[in-house]
Amino acid sequence: MGTTRQSLANSLVEPASFRKLAALSDISREDLQALSSMPYTDIAVGRNRSLIDPLNDPLKCFVVATGWAYSFAVMPNGRRQVFHIYQEGDLIGFEDLMFSRNVFPVTAITNCRLANIRTDQMRSFLSRNVRLSSYLYAMSNLNQVVLMDRMQAIARLEPKPRMAHFLLELMSRTRVTSDFHNGRRGRSMVFNLPMRQGLIADCAGMSAVHVSRTLSWFVEDGLISRPARHIFEVHDEQRLLDMSGFKNRYETITRMN
Repeated sequence: MGTTRQSLANSLVEPASFRKLAALSDISREDLQALSSMPYTDIAVGRNRSLIDPLNDPLKCFVVATGWAYSFAVMPNGRRQVFHIYQEGDLIGFEDLMFSRNVFPVTAITNCRLANIRTDQMRSFLSRNVRLSSYLYAMSNLNQVVLMDRMQAIARLEPKPRMAHFLLELMSRTRVTSDFHNGRRGRSMVFNLPMRQGLIADCAGMSAVHVSRTLSWFVEDGLISRPARHIFEVHDEQRLLDMSGFKNRYETITRMN
């Protein structure tokens, strides 16, 4: 499973972890160091392996050090709906701390390294650090708004604008949280998307066939290219925006202080 350590500092917090929190708020280094001070267990999980099984696991809380994961639900018809996509620095299970168990299953997309923090210690920490807890809850609310935007796109948009919305969601987040991109808004952007088409389909509420056809159409129309299997290059961000009506919530929030 891993070894227990006394701090996340240097190994998990800097530089990737909490990049989104630092970029979207005026959080102090002292607050980040306080967040880093909690004991944790360092664990590694292989791709496609379960991180959280709500039916069998106790309540869990993780910080993602490296890798991608996702939460989901299985519908009565057997179809899977993907909710949150977790990347470096994200907290998994934070929104579940008011419950006795996690609400949704979580599975690794790629090989992951995580800090497993005891939920009683996380609750105690939040009660002692009111200002920092407000930052974390604000980030959780932002994640919920982004998810609500995607659910609205799934309910109201046709496949092409729906896929455009999903790509723009990942692009806008990547600009905040990852060094693995080379573009700013309005420019060609290359970014990593380590997800199979079936998983993309479950994120966007489409079939894998529709995902394949839609991405092929985007390539043929010059909107995107795919230099490698999991590498996407977007050439016309404005057309994707016009097509989907996507709102970049990361650009429109009021900085927290």
